[in-house]
Amino acid sequence: MSRQTLKKNRIPARAGALYVHVPLCRRKCRYCDFFSCDSGNTPPARVVDALLGELQIHENVLESPVNSIFVGGGTPTILEADNLRRLLEGVARLAGPRTEFTVEANPDSLTEEVAAVLASAGVNRVSVGVQSLADDELAALGRLHNAAQVETAVHLLRANGLANFSLDLIYGIPGQSLDSWRRTLGATIDLAPRHVSCYALSFEDGTALHDDLHAGRVEEMPDDLQQACYGSAVEMLAAAGLERYEISNFCVDGARCVHNMTYWRNMPYLGVGPSAASYIAGVRRTNRRDIHSWLNAVQNRQPCPCDSETLDWPMNMAETLMLSLRLCDGVERRSMIERFGADPLETFPQSIGKYAGMGLLIVDDRLRLSPDAFFLSNSVLADIIHEAASFK
Repeated sequence: MSRQTLKKNRIPARAGALYVHVPLCRRKCRYCDFFSCDSGNTPPARVVDALLGELQIHENVLESPVNSIFVGGGTPTILEADNLRRLLEGVARLAGPRTEFTVEANPDSLTEEVAAVLASAGVNRVSVGVQSLADDELAALGRLHNAAQVETAVHLLRANGLANFSLDLIYGIPGQSLDSWRRTLGATIDLAPRHVSCYALSFEDGTALHDDLHAGRVEEMPDDLQQACYGSAVEMLAAAGLERYEISNFCVDGARCVHNMTYWRNMPYLGVGPSAASYIAGVRRTNRRDIHSWLNAVQNRQPCPCDSETLDWPMNMAETLMLSLRLCDGVERRSMIERFGADPLETFPQSIGKYAGMGLLIVDDRLRLSPDAFFLSNSVLADIIHEAASFK
């Protein structure tokens, strides 16, 4: 079949996942490039009104009930109890008995009152931004909590029936050693989370740490040490019963993040809030990073200022393959054929042939990265996108 005849994209017409972006923080972390604004300068009640208002405008594109709800930010748990309850109850009406309902939280903002609100609103999963369990590393990242507050937060979650929690960690922090990283991993395992995410620190343009790096005030962790940190995470978490199911994510049996699986399978999702992204009917739309224009647009029930892109079939297929290859299971060739009308081996022969020949890509009835290739995955995935971009 020629490339020109491929026009399939068999995905649901409605989105099964909802992301709600709460763009408020007490203080910007030194590494963070997610959109947020100072909670002291932006009325939280107005933000909650706008989030619920934008959701009402677009909820006709959602499945009923949705498979997953993810309330992130920013820091959703810095909302006062009444506003947090109002937001969570407003989105909970879209959930069913099997909906995964996640809220992001920071240890310093997880109080007894907040934990009780989460539980009463039907939240059944909490993603806690731990990042490190070494106080000097937390200070280097600009985090507001200390290591002791992490244990307190976990205790509060369990006491309120929220035992299904994920802990997010970062390696590659300036000044971090392999030993200190392994201590963080050990302390994390002792907290018995059902899910752990381990991400390499990225020095994003516009962040304080990026400025420090280019001014020579900090140094980036060498690649070989980062690879050793990643290897330690794989080893130690596996020994504790946390299976690696995606490049950076580990869980006990049955605790994969349903919401993130939607992203990795390139299935439809709706995002509300400034900077939130949506992917529906082959169109990717991202609300602009501007709190004031977003607030005004929703208040006046007008379209939010956004950037949109309609993906053609080769790029859509390439992105689906790229995202799916982040999963340890990879992707079935048959499912790609059913969705796009062609075998990825025939559509991306150069990229797949190159990395299969190097032993970095395993090709049979599925396509998946070899375990040794996970730390080098960016090169493989970038080549697939480049090959798709060359199609005429």
